[in-house]
Amino acid sequence: MKKSVLAIVGSYRKGGVIDQTIDVILNTASERGAEVEKIYLADHRIEFCIKCRECAQHDSEHKQGNCVHKDDMPALFDKLAAADAVVLGSSVNFGTVTAQMKRFIERLMVYAYWPWRKQIPVMRPSKKYRSAVVISSGACPAFLGWFFLSYTRKILRTTAYIIGCKVVSSLYFGAVTIERGYRLSASQVKSVRKAAVKLLK
Repeated sequence: MKKSVLAIVGSYRKGGVIDQTIDVILNTASERGAEVEKIYLADHRIEFCIKCRECAQHDSEHKQGNCVHKDDMPALFDKLAAADAVVLGSSVNFGTVTAQMKRFIERLMVYAYWPWRKQIPVMRPSKKYRSAVVISSGACPAFLGWFFLSYTRKILRTTAYIIGCKVVSSLYFGAVTIERGYRLSASQVKSVRKAAVKLLK
């Protein structure tokens, strides 16, 4: 049975480092027989979470609650639920994920059961034991960015957990602003392809 891989691109620039990395992962997965899909968050209408918690009031076995907003997120939730593996990618902006990735993440409130009488939310049952790869990139050189820009990686890993995934590989690409039109090196592509193989195991 074919595995399905869904990639969520939180970068603003198509063809940038995050987009290139995701393409390598999806191409590698496709070569190995997986069905792949890439979603650019910038191409979808995603409203801000208003923290009304309507989606979190009802305890059920469904994959998520129902949001009050009528936008593109329900279709994205369905795609997330159906995927066997997930890739999450965002460039680092002011020390964290991009605003559009943050908007997407905040809407994952639908995965929580959080009635008003309860202090701490409980995550709803979700499809477990799926694999995920998280990717980030920034101006800070790789050996420094791995430590000092770890918050972006942490929030992406938490996002993967919320949607029922175990992160099998975290990738960070640094010093990507040293030249216009930065392209992944051969060694970087090789490491990305290794991450793709882990994703499919």
